[in-house]
Amino acid sequence: MHIFQQIANALVDGEAELTLALVHKCIEEGKDINQIIDEGLAVGIKRVGDYFEEGEFFLPELMQGAEIMKSAMEIL
Repeated sequence: MHIFQQIANALVDGEAELTLALVHKCIEEGKDINQIIDEGLAVGIKRVGDYFEEGEFFLPELMQGAEIMKSAMEIL
C-alpha cells in the first residue's frame, strides 16, 4: 500500500499518532507537500465527510478527523 493511502486510511481510522508519523516519514523522504495533502490527507478527510453524510460516522468521528487534519497541516 502506498504511503499516501496509508495516511488517508489512518486519518479515517482516527489514528492520530500513525497519521502524523506517516506525514513525518513523507517529509523525511522528501515527498512534495502538496502531494501529501492532495493524495493523503484530503482523500482521508473527504472519506470521513462522506461517512458522516452517509450516517456511518457521527460528529465525534468528524471532529476527530478534523483535529488530525489540523495537526498534520501544522507539521507541513
